[in-house]
Amino acid sequence: MSEEIKMCTVTVQERPRRKLLYLCSKKGEDYLSFCEEMGCEWEGLLNSIPEKMDTAALLELPPQLVKEGCSNIAAGVELPLDYCGEVPEGYALAQLPAGALFYFQSEPYDREEDFCLAIESVQRAVERYRPESFGYRFAPESGPSFNFGAEQETGARVAVPAVKL
Repeated sequence: MSEEIKMCTVTVQERPRRKLLYLCSKKGEDYLSFCEEMGCEWEGLLNSIPEKMDTAALLELPPQLVKEGCSNIAAGVELPLDYCGEVPEGYALAQLPAGALFYFQSEPYDREEDFCLAIESVQRAVERYRPESFGYRFAPESGPSFNFGAEQETGARVAVPAVKL
C-alpha cells in the first residue's frame, strides 16, 4: 500500500427538508455485501434521476428508516421535497428533516488499489472530528450517513448528519 492519505477537508452544508429514495438491504453490512445481495444497478438508476441533489451513495440508515426485516444499510439519493417522480420497484421514499450534513473529502490518491485506504482515511477523520467546536453535534438519529465511495482523481467522500447545538 502507498503512503497513508493524510488530508481530509470538512464542509458543512445546510439541507432543507427533502426526500430520500432508497433501496434497503436484508443483510448488507457494507458496499460489497450490499452489492452481492442487491446488485450494483442502483448507482446508475439513482444517478439518472435529474432532480437528485447529489450523487447516489451507500447509506447507513437511522432506526426510523429501517424497514422490518432489513439491515440499516441501503443505497439512495436525496431529492427535493416536491419530487413526484417514479419510485422504482423495491425502493422506498421517505422525508428527511432540514439539517446539516458534514461532508468529509479525502485528497486524491495515485494507485487504484488505494480505494479502501481512502475510504478508511475519511472514516477515521469522521471518528476523530469534534463538530461541537463549531456549534454542532453529529446526529445519526436525524437522517442517513452517505458514503459516496472514492475515485482516484477526487478522493473519498462521506457525509454525516448533524444538528446545531
